[in-house]
Amino acid sequence: MGVGSQNWYPAGASAIDVDAATLGIVYLPYAYDMLMIQYNIVGYAVADTAGFIFNGDIPLPPFFVGMYGDRHLHVAVGVTTLTNSQTLDGAIVRVSGLTTVQEQTGVAYVSAKYNSNAAQSMTILNTTASGSVSVAAPVSLLGNGIYLSTINNAGGADITEIEMKTAGGNNMLAGSGFAVFGFNAI
Repeated sequence: MGVGSQNWYPAGASAIDVDAATLGIVYLPYAYDMLMIQYNIVGYAVADTAGFIFNGDIPLPPFFVGMYGDRHLHVAVGVTTLTNSQTLDGAIVRVSGLTTVQEQTGVAYVSAKYNSNAAQSMTILNTTASGSVSVAAPVSLLGNGIYLSTINNAGGADITEIEMKTAGGNNMLAGSGFAVFGFNAI
């Protein structure tokens, strides 16, 4: 990459013009040590939440469960108790532990380099809109995810492909999209 290779570089982006359950796939031009994924989901046709699939890996139970997992802590409007929402054998890494029809926007920081001793991990900072300026939005305190790289169930590798889709298969609204930035190309 040459001079400035320690900076964040635009690696790709995808958006939808019509309602759809996937925002498409971004193929990265290089493998990176870290990824930053910024996303904006305009809303959902039916209550859902979006999430990530890496390298086209789709779990094939019962043999390859545990590839994706996430945990989110959030507080609903008018409540003072934290809600823990986790998925240990999920089909994607969700951006939020709560489903909604409202806008969700945020950023995920991903450890993208394959390490045979550990899974790739991520930190997710997500905001869910309330749908009204007079109603407080639910608060997402922290989200984290994990991806056990198997490259289509045949062995691990660096992350070079990212898809963003809904957890429940419902449509995200037109205008939703995500952008990927890479740090330190390898």
